[in-house]
Amino acid sequence: MPDALRCGLFTPISTHQLGNGLAHRARFWHEVLAGFGPVTTVVIPLAGTPPARDLTGPVETIVPLTTQVGSSANLPSRARLAPEQAGRMWQSHGDSFDLVVVLRAYCAPFAFGAVAGTDAVVVVDLDDDDATFHDDAGHPQEAAKYRALVAEIDRRAERVISVTGFGSTSAIANSVEPAPARSADRIPGRRVIMVGNFGYLPNIDGARWFIDEVLPHCDDDFDFVVAGPGSDQFAPFGIGYAPDLGALYAGADVVVVPLLSGSGSRIKAIEAFAAGVPVVATSIGLSGLDVRPGVDCEVADDPAAFAAAVLQLIDNPDRARQIAAAALADVVPHYSRQHVAETAVGVLLECLHEPAQRMPARAPGLEITEEGDALVVTDPSALTTHRLTGWEAAIFVTADGTSTVAETVEELAQVRGRSDELAAQVRATAAALARAGLIHTIRRRKADMPGA
Repeated sequence: MPDALRCGLFTPISTHQLGNGLAHRARFWHEVLAGFGPVTTVVIPLAGTPPARDLTGPVETIVPLTTQVGSSANLPSRARLAPEQAGRMWQSHGDSFDLVVVLRAYCAPFAFGAVAGTDAVVVVDLDDDDATFHDDAGHPQEAAKYRALVAEIDRRAERVISVTGFGSTSAIANSVEPAPARSADRIPGRRVIMVGNFGYLPNIDGARWFIDEVLPHCDDDFDFVVAGPGSDQFAPFGIGYAPDLGALYAGADVVVVPLLSGSGSRIKAIEAFAAGVPVVATSIGLSGLDVRPGVDCEVADDPAAFAAAVLQLIDNPDRARQIAAAALADVVPHYSRQHVAETAVGVLLECLHEPAQRMPARAPGLEITEEGDALVVTDPSALTTHRLTGWEAAIFVTADGTSTVAETVEELAQVRGRSDELAAQVRATAAALARAGLIHTIRRRKADMPGA
């Protein structure tokens, strides 16, 4: 491991938020970064209201959201609430970092602004495939904006991560802590549960589908419970937030994951596997997980078939124990906290030990005019205008995304003569232009280089 680093975690949700899979992933990244050095957690509350009460655990900086005048209409809707210029403003009184992890694509613009002009190594965890999610939800324009944003993230981040490793992303799965073993003396019952955050539309639709479409195919002598924030909307089945998931799983005979849409890896399915409870799910409900239908779990996409799978496990405890044991032995080890954390640490170490070459490039969308010996540069997204002369104008013009700062120094040295002062001036000017939002740092990775 390197010497202690100043680490930053930019997250759209508080790590203290309970009953939420995204907060679970944020806590995971905080734990991983803590192995590298002290962590500052910066919450950009785009996916939930931070807890109001005092809680033990990681100290968090909450970024207040305001309407951003001039923010880019080309960004996805959530990203427009915390664009890059807001991150640059925050940087003026924020911490500086050596290593940064950003959770979710829509937080990346703010984070890029917050580290502009610094040497921070930035890793972005997309978590889910937002473009596919919005395509499936019938929002093609929002999907297109996410694809454009992810392409920009790929240009500027040291590494891009997701739960499933879709596209060119590196896969870092969701993880679970080992659960207490279920008692061998446990008497089988007839309780079916669904766990989730029911402020999330795919979970709402899935619960409604199970209640409206699947339950009519079932007999009436089992107990169905929907648990998690917002589940009380499903009366009489919903019980609201469940403070003790361990007890909930211990009393469950079957866990259902009846999702019809969404992307990413299903943390609640992994939790059920770890708790030793058999799972019945739709194909989408287990997407992104390495499971064997019929061996580790039951999979059905038709309401009648889904109901039959649930009833079979309730009526056949030996079969239920068999597939639960298979999942516990063969699936859960791949998603244990220790195993996934080791993978994440390995990815971060690769980024630190073999960083990509960094090349300054003019920010997109700028309006440039010449006035005598000056360049007048207007940034419509931030409603700012800059008058560049001398070194600023020279470095801005040479920032075309094809040369590193060191290569730019070499080019200018042929004209002005080599000196330590020249190198320092070029670096300082490039950093100042980055903090002003006029140039971005893009990465040239080894895999992108000729002959790689």
